[in-house]
Amino acid sequence: MINKPLTSIFILAGIVILSFYIINNSILYQDNDFGSEFSITLRHYGWNAREMERSVAIPLEDALSVIPGIKNIRTISENSRTRAFVSFKNKGQGNYDELREAVQRVYEMLPSSAQRPEIHSMGYNNIPFWTAAVYGSNEGNYLDRIVKPALRRIDGIADIEIAGPGVMEIMVILDQEKTAALGLDPIYISHILSSNDGIFNGGVLRNGSMDIPVFIDSRYGVLDFQELANALIPLIDGGWIILSQIADIHFQEREPETYTRLNGNRTSIISLTAVSEADLGKLSAEIERVLGNLSYLDLEFHILEDRGKEEFRSFLAIIRAAIESSVLLAIAVILMGIGKNSCFSRGIICAATIPVIMIISAALLTLMGFHLNKRFLAGLSIGIGCAVDAVILCSNAFSGKKVISFWSPLVSGAVTSVAALLPLMGLNNDEDVTVIALAIGTVTIVSVLLALSLLPPVFFWNMTNRKLNSFSFNFGFKKFFNHVLIRLLGFCQKYSYVIPLLALFITVAAIISLKNSEAHISGNYSLDSVYVQVELEGGYLKEEGDRLMSVWAEEIGRHESILSVQTGARIGSAYGFVTFNNEKYTMEEIRIFIRTVEIPGGFIFIPEPSINDRIWTITIYGDDAEICRDLAIEAAMLSSLVSEVRDTVLNFKDGAPLLTLYPDRSLAANSGMLFSRSMEIIKYGVHGPVAYKRLSGNGEIDLRIGFAPMLSGNDVLVIPLSGNLLTASVFNSERGHEFSGIHRENRRRIASYSVRTAQGDPRYYRELIMSALEPLVLPAGYRIEFDRDAIAEAEEISGKIFNFIWAFLFCYMVIAAIEESFILPLIILSSVLPSLAVPVLILTLSGTAINSAAACALVAVCGMAVNASIISAGNLWQRDSWHLKKIKPLSFFIALKKDIPVLLAISCTSILGSIPFLFLSESNNSLIKNLAFISVFGISISFISSLTLIPSLIYLYATFISSELSGHNQV
Repeated sequence: MINKPLTSIFILAGIVILSFYIINNSILYQDNDFGSEFSITLRHYGWNAREMERSVAIPLEDALSVIPGIKNIRTISENSRTRAFVSFKNKGQGNYDELREAVQRVYEMLPSSAQRPEIHSMGYNNIPFWTAAVYGSNEGNYLDRIVKPALRRIDGIADIEIAGPGVMEIMVILDQEKTAALGLDPIYISHILSSNDGIFNGGVLRNGSMDIPVFIDSRYGVLDFQELANALIPLIDGGWIILSQIADIHFQEREPETYTRLNGNRTSIISLTAVSEADLGKLSAEIERVLGNLSYLDLEFHILEDRGKEEFRSFLAIIRAAIESSVLLAIAVILMGIGKNSCFSRGIICAATIPVIMIISAALLTLMGFHLNKRFLAGLSIGIGCAVDAVILCSNAFSGKKVISFWSPLVSGAVTSVAALLPLMGLNNDEDVTVIALAIGTVTIVSVLLALSLLPPVFFWNMTNRKLNSFSFNFGFKKFFNHVLIRLLGFCQKYSYVIPLLALFITVAAIISLKNSEAHISGNYSLDSVYVQVELEGGYLKEEGDRLMSVWAEEIGRHESILSVQTGARIGSAYGFVTFNNEKYTMEEIRIFIRTVEIPGGFIFIPEPSINDRIWTITIYGDDAEICRDLAIEAAMLSSLVSEVRDTVLNFKDGAPLLTLYPDRSLAANSGMLFSRSMEIIKYGVHGPVAYKRLSGNGEIDLRIGFAPMLSGNDVLVIPLSGNLLTASVFNSERGHEFSGIHRENRRRIASYSVRTAQGDPRYYRELIMSALEPLVLPAGYRIEFDRDAIAEAEEISGKIFNFIWAFLFCYMVIAAIEESFILPLIILSSVLPSLAVPVLILTLSGTAINSAAACALVAVCGMAVNASIISAGNLWQRDSWHLKKIKPLSFFIALKKDIPVLLAISCTSILGSIPFLFLSESNNSLIKNLAFISVFGISISFISSLTLIPSLIYLYATFISSELSGHNQV
């Protein structure tokens, strides 16, 4: 096939066309599959936190714990709501199916007034990625019934929270005096209404060969609830009374759980969180499309935060860097004459192979299930800089009058590059690293296969067609470069110990600095917004919290860079979301300013990490919630005494004032009242719970029955239980404070608090905090744990040193097998240590943390850094001639001279392929920037090492072998 260049060209063209077809039929960004973490929300209005725990959380934990593959279960029980967070060991559709069945079983055991469960796949960061303020008439109804279901259908949306408006409901307010005089109680009225307001199955009629189902539609007016107002209520002593004669019936908007404002004005807020696998850029585009389809609604969306657009801008920056990288590589291989017969035509051929390799590699990755995203592109672009080395070696083989062998350096360089990436494939929860490693490995393999198959005929045709070689480049600095290289190699021979000792010193210094910098963990954060958590005194009404947050928002809004301030207030807590112009002030300056604006009776806490700080969570595990909270309070006080701790905040608080009723059993026995019935009547009087759900043309709507929309503590005591029997007649009262939320994890109660410190190794802060907590005495069966996830991530980062060792061993075995030598692979790989040590020293000395991204980048560059050393050592390794004559100073230069252009070409192309990625500014491109930084400096030092360290080590070894052989001959 070497004599059929057109055949090779047309085969390449066909492969490129097929690759284009595969990529074109793929999906932009990344598919969103069912993740390994889910959130479950169950609501029952009127139940407090203890009742939600007893009736919902514990049965839910029991149902979920039997599902195979469950890793962790955490529940939070609050007033009217229980939330569960479930994580599986692996991903898959089966997780969701079994989870849904278990949740449905628990829901079916709850009263009919319970709200339907909500199950969502969730991400690791539950802070919303998309938030908007909504204005318009009847926005609450539109958001709940139209907008929310439409957004729910978007793949990748984990949860949707709507704050501000309340849902529409039918409220039946009973007249206490009339119902007491008639002997009617809310339980009885609820039963009469629910049993007459619905669709019931009437059986099946058989008509010949057909079955005709019969349904009885006894609903009161579906579109007009006037029929409900005219409902007949049977009296105890006979006769009927119309419902409207003893009750006021009306539509109303349920009091919202949260009052929200934007820049001080009351509004509705919709917030979306994403699953951990979702591409935020794609989600933002889908949200924009869905809202565009809903433009007929009288709603105006004012977008406050859209991290998907930030992700999309980051994606565009990667595309721009990828194009710049390809252009730089193309220009470099055209301008660089390769070999003594350098020519423009071979440069054009090399440049043309760059897009071919990228397109074929992209198609292969697409067939493997990966889709076009920024990690995908970055891996291809950075990898092509090293992969084009194979093309350069192939071109160099056909640069003279006869073909020279290039198999050994080609395969050695490619296999070591790929082998070094293998340890990165098995990293847990690090999909970014896996995608980049696969992209680099794929583009390397494709380039080698092309260099061994389809490219040789093209270069051979170019070699024999001399008229194409009419234009060549001759660089003027060639003589100067040769002169400098001769002096440098002479120095390496004369002072052969200096360079190895210098390399050893740099490596040891890097190891020491790496150890001192420890395992840093980086968190996700936004560069133009700040999320603020505000803890108020327990039992603070929403109205009071809303007033305080309105004043706070006004103060924050006076800062010149603030664009908008969104606030929300719940019972006992609040939050703020501040967006700002990051061109005028940095995120850290805005955070400091926010902390200076105080809220009376409130504590401000920023839960998101930043470039300068990190949040750690300390958790107490036990069986009694009260004891866990007391221990957490004491532990938080001890932790605040640690000088490195900047802030301490409890992740719980006292709830609202609590009124507890205790029955007088003797009085209750004399009255003939059952406690269960008294409890239900009091519940209807205090809260007016959902009696049942009415089916209407627009779906379900709650019908609530109660005595009044709001009762004070004294009003509770005069609720009629039966006839003239009041609550105060059979119950004694006691006041206290309720739990605002009961947290459980893996079926044990927990209480936690958070501390804010500088960025650093969580194991270091664990030692500090746990030492400060030594005076804390834990009861039997109770334990305290420092941020489990952070510790696990730090251990994984430290464990990446073993990945580096594995990569090093892989490379050694490959080179040893190809070169059939034990010593030569060690000499070649010696260049890896200083090549990685220099970028490590630069990062640590500049104050940049060696985090997970940097650790993975070091492993990935390990294989790329040996390519130049393989060529250099292969030319200098002349073991058979070392015993024949003394090594002359110029012998190394003569051995290297013919491959100097190749060394320069493969190093420059590898560096140029990474340079555009150094200028990425987005914070979520840290892995790509670190990989590019380490690639540029690592490969640069590798090139220098191939001309200094490798000759020095080979000269030392040659001298040793020569002296050994001479001594043996003398004997």
